[in-house]
Amino acid sequence: MLIWIFWIVFLRAHAFYTEETKQFYGDDSNVQNSESKSQPAFNVDTFYNVIAQDGADPWVYKHTDGWYYSTKTTGGDVRIWRSRTFTSMDAGESLIVWRSPNSGAACRAV
Repeated sequence: MLIWIFWIVFLRAHAFYTEETKQFYGDDSNVQNSESKSQPAFNVDTFYNVIAQDGADPWVYKHTDGWYYSTKTTGGDVRIWRSRTFTSMDAGESLIVWRSPNSGAACRAV
């Protein structure tokens, strides 16, 4: 099941990155870092992500129905969230689409 989810996500990402999207978003293959060396360096101890507080492997898609759909792993399962606004994804509805088994392959750290 996990392999199928991977392939679905991979194929959707591959299908999304077409010549049309390159033209729309621009080809960033030649973008160089524009940071000035004269700016002072500073340390940041805490990063606060306002979009998603937890979860790995995020994926967000805005559907033509006006909803934002997001998938990510949570350690023990894979979920799909849906929200009307991009910045409230964590507060949106969620549905578990795959849960790890209690033992065996893929039973932890999903």
